[in-house]
Amino acid sequence: MAVVCACIVALSHVGYNTAAGSAGWWFVRLTRYGLCCLAVPFFFAVSGYFLSRHFDERGWWLRETGKRVTSLLLPYLLWCIAFFAFWRIGAAAVKAGSAGEFLQALRLPASKLAIAFGLRMDVTPCLVPVWYIRALIVIVLVSPFLALMSSFRYGAALSAAVFFCAYVAFSPHRNGLASTRLEHFLYYGVSLMGMAYFQLGILLRRTGFLERTLRVPAWFGAGLFALGVAALVLRTRIIAATGSEPFPVLCLAIPLLVSGLWLLLPAAEWPRKLTSMSFPIYVMHYFVVFALDGFHKPSADKSICLMLVQAALAVAIPCAIAFVARRMLPRAASTLFGGR
Repeated sequence: MAVVCACIVALSHVGYNTAAGSAGWWFVRLTRYGLCCLAVPFFFAVSGYFLSRHFDERGWWLRETGKRVTSLLLPYLLWCIAFFAFWRIGAAAVKAGSAGEFLQALRLPASKLAIAFGLRMDVTPCLVPVWYIRALIVIVLVSPFLALMSSFRYGAALSAAVFFCAYVAFSPHRNGLASTRLEHFLYYGVSLMGMAYFQLGILLRRTGFLERTLRVPAWFGAGLFALGVAALVLRTRIIAATGSEPFPVLCLAIPLLVSGLWLLLPAAEWPRKLTSMSFPIYVMHYFVVFALDGFHKPSADKSICLMLVQAALAVAIPCAIAFVARRMLPRAASTLFGGR
C-alpha cells in the first residue's frame, strides 16, 4: 500500500490554478486537499506498527533507532541538497536574461538556507515531501515514551486520542492560511498528527486488529471508503458555500479513507520490484512537478487531464530513474533510497 500512497502524494503536489467552483476546483479540493490527505497518516501508522514489533526486545531502542535514523537522515540530507541545487539553478535559469543575472539569482540569504535544509522546524524543507522524514526521525527518537504509554491498559488508545485531539486543536489547516508558527511547528516539526497515527499503528499491532481484518469482506472496506469520499464531498460543498474550512469533517474522512483503502487492497505480498518504488516516487516526484511548472506556481488554468498527465509523469520518471540507478549504481541507489 505504501507505493499507492506515494503515488497519491505525487498527485497532491501537482501544481494547479483553477477558478473557484469550476470542475478543476472541485477536482483539486476532492483530491489534493481531500483524498490525498490519507497518504502521510498511513506512513506514520505503518511506521508505528512495525517499530512496535520490537518493543519487547532487550535494547530495542538503540538498535532500531540507529537503523532508522541512519537509513533516513542521510537520504534526507542528500535529497535536500540535490533539490536545493535543482531549485536554485532552475529558477535562476528561468528568470535570468544574462550570465550576470543568473549568478545574482543564485544568491540566497543565510536565513533561507536554514529553511531550505529543514533546520527550521516550523516550516517545511525546500523539498516539501521530506518533512515527513524529519518528523518521523523526531518521533522515533521519542518512541520509548510512546512505548511506555502503550504498555498500560488502553494506553495506546488513550494517547492516540490525546494526540489526535491536540492535532485537531492546533492544526495549521483548520483555518486555511490563518496559522501561527507554533501551529506549523506542532504539525511539521514534532508533528502531533504523526504522533497520533504512529500511536494508532502501535495500537493496531498490540491488539492484532489488522490480522483480524484479513477476514473482513471487501464490500465493508468499500463502504468505509465511500463514506470517506462522501465526507469529502460534504466538506467541499461547505467550502464552496461558505468559504470556510470545516476541518473536523476532514479529520473524520481521513481515518475512513485509510481504513477503507487498507481493506480494499489485496492482502497478499506485493511484488518487491513494485514496493521498492515507493521511496523513489516519494522523494523524486517533487523534482518532476516543479520542473513541469517551470520552477514557479502555474499562472494559467490547468485542465483535469493535464494535472493527471503531470501526476503520471511524476510517478513514471522517478520509477525509471530508480530502475536505471539500481542497475548501474546499486550502492549509490541504496544510500539515496535508504536501503530500500
